[in-house]
Amino acid sequence: MKKLALVAASSAVLLLSACAGTAPTVAEPEMPAPVQTANVLLVRSLVLPIDPSIKLEQAFAEFGACRPGTQEWAETDAGNVQFSCSYDDGTIIQFDFTVAGDKSVKLRQFTFTAMNDAEFAGVSLRGPDAEDALKNVYRNQPLF
Repeated sequence: MKKLALVAASSAVLLLSACAGTAPTVAEPEMPAPVQTANVLLVRSLVLPIDPSIKLEQAFAEFGACRPGTQEWAETDAGNVQFSCSYDDGTIIQFDFTVAGDKSVKLRQFTFTAMNDAEFAGVSLRGPDAEDALKNVYRNQPLF
């Protein structure tokens, strides 16, 4: 009986010592900074008829709905430039532009994704509705 108790105790000690080690820390991967391609620079420098006195980049920089430090410009695919920013902890605002071969630029869509509000879980607007949202950026007004 003593031998069985000794085996059980030593097994428990071995198991506990094996589990006592700490898991190695794994560093979170960091996304590379978006590359500022010629198409990104073209879209950022646009002057639109909404307000010919400022560039598109400045309108987004002054837009109060974006949290500071969250604004990002990137060419997501060849000819597709996206501006995005965080509205709050669970909401992302995105404007997608298409750059044609002749360097003309068109607003493709506006997307508002809220992971903390079921009513606006995902709203994607195109055409005049997306253009109205872009006008509200220039006016520094709510998007909807």
